[in-house]
Amino acid sequence: MFARYGHGLAAYDPLAEPTTFAADRTTNGANEALFAIGGNFETGPFGLLYGAYFRYFTDGDPQPSSIQRYDEGTVDVRPQLFIGEHWGIAVDGSYQARQYAELDPTSNGNLLAAEWRGGIIPFFSPAGRGSYKRPQLRLLYAITARNEGARALYPAQDVFSQRSVEHYMGLGVEWWFNSSSYP
Repeated sequence: MFARYGHGLAAYDPLAEPTTFAADRTTNGANEALFAIGGNFETGPFGLLYGAYFRYFTDGDPQPSSIQRYDEGTVDVRPQLFIGEHWGIAVDGSYQARQYAELDPTSNGNLLAAEWRGGIIPFFSPAGRGSYKRPQLRLLYAITARNEGARALYPAQDVFSQRSVEHYMGLGVEWWFNSSSYP
């Protein structure tokens, strides 16, 4: 579990600079609250990775309506089955959403950008069975369904604004640098 609260400049990403300010050119009105949870459960050949977060952010600008004021969150669950000592298959599912303090002209409510994502991930783990064993080589297939609010955030010419469903196939390799746990 994790919780964080930031006010003023501390509400912004430490690797980014604020883009909007209060009338006195400070970030005094900015606030961020973040709550997150994540974990792993393993028993025999079965594993379950999970994570979720909720974030409230408001910038320093006193205007009540802004694209820089939003609530966002994600829930992700990844059950996996190990087949033997080195092979496995995972199914990943997530819901991601951000609600802005900005009017959506189509619904006359706040703009809600959301997407559902699901995926199938067969993998090979040379270091053996375990959710956190690395390296891990993966095949990926994911399907994403975006709502109209999410598509509206892209320029009209961008294919992401035109398609409500997107498919992705790829290869992935994940390892941790300077790890002493590799065989």
